[in-house]
Amino acid sequence: MADMRLDDKTVWTARTTADLEELESELAGKVLVLPGSVADSTAVRTMVERITEWTGRLDAAVNCAGISPHFTRSEGVTDEDWQHVLDINLQGTFYCCREAGKIMLEQGSGSIVNVSSVHASTGFERIAAYAASKGGVEALT
Repeated sequence: MADMRLDDKTVWTARTTADLEELESELAGKVLVLPGSVADSTAVRTMVERITEWTGRLDAAVNCAGISPHFTRSEGVTDEDWQHVLDINLQGTFYCCREAGKIMLEQGSGSIVNVSSVHASTGFERIAAYAASKGGVEALT
């Protein structure tokens, strides 16, 4: 990370802070780290507000948060496991698009990139929730 050069301010978000704090220390003044989960719409709204306060605008958003914690046959996937994957992979993408999109529409410009997966359209055993969520991301995009 020490060789990284940033001309503009960059914001990084994650559910945990240890690696982000190290990055923030190395790139003092050039990066803002915001802990929070994309599965929480209030946290996403707060993150976007903090971003625009710090940078004055929002030019790009990359939605790449995603999990596939269970390599399990569908009949073994619990309701909670199913919902957890969809909350992060699909709903989180929507929340980030919605909040970033509001700012970008107001300022008249901006780009949003949503990261999906080959599994959005190609079946693979034992990842039903992940595949469904990424298919949803592609439909959303």
